[in-house]
Amino acid sequence: MATLRPHRLATPPAARMAPSSAALALMIGAAFCTLTCGGDSLVDQLCPSSPQRVTTSSAMTAGEFCQLYMQTCTGSKNPPTGYITEAECEMAYTGLQFESTRECRSYHICNSASYDTQNGLLHCGHAVGAGMCADTGP
Repeated sequence: MATLRPHRLATPPAARMAPSSAALALMIGAAFCTLTCGGDSLVDQLCPSSPQRVTTSSAMTAGEFCQLYMQTCTGSKNPPTGYITEAECEMAYTGLQFESTRECRSYHICNSASYDTQNGLLHCGHAVGAGMCADTGP
């Protein structure tokens, strides 16, 4: 009966990582850290100041919109029809029929978070379709 001997690798697995894989891992780590380690805030990333987001700017993803909504529309800024959980927000945002509605709501969440913080409740309301940004078409 043959005896199996343990196989020793000449180079540890971590050292064999291809340079492109290592670079990719570093980039992913840096991007994640930007969101969580105190780099540019989520508001700064999603609501640029120059040029500012407008009602026809590309819509945020559901994840982006809802993270910003849950961070911004809290307490007295949360309208009666506002979202309670991020999951509820994402389901509603994803279910919107028109891209123009998502564009409008992305604009208004930025108004509340950055551009017009004095009227946060009003803009959080628009971000859920109250008064403006109803899902009725372009």
